[in-house]
Amino acid sequence: MQTDDGVHSIRKQSYLFQVQPMAGLNYSLVHQESYREKDTGNTGFAQKVNAETFQQIEADLGVSLSSDWILGG
Repeated sequence: MQTDDGVHSIRKQSYLFQVQPMAGLNYSLVHQESYREKDTGNTGFAQKVNAETFQQIEADLGVSLSSDWILGG
């Protein structure tokens, strides 16, 4: 569709849609070794840090809905 001032509008080409299922699985692992700080000034504030391990699992599910559009006239 075109108006008198030359501006074009968006027109739907058809009513057909594409539906696509989506699925995903993500696994993350972070490990930090233990360590001990050096107390070079004999202040007594040096820390001993224990080892840590973090794990995470994420599952994603969804649907993608798409269609074609024509711009202009």
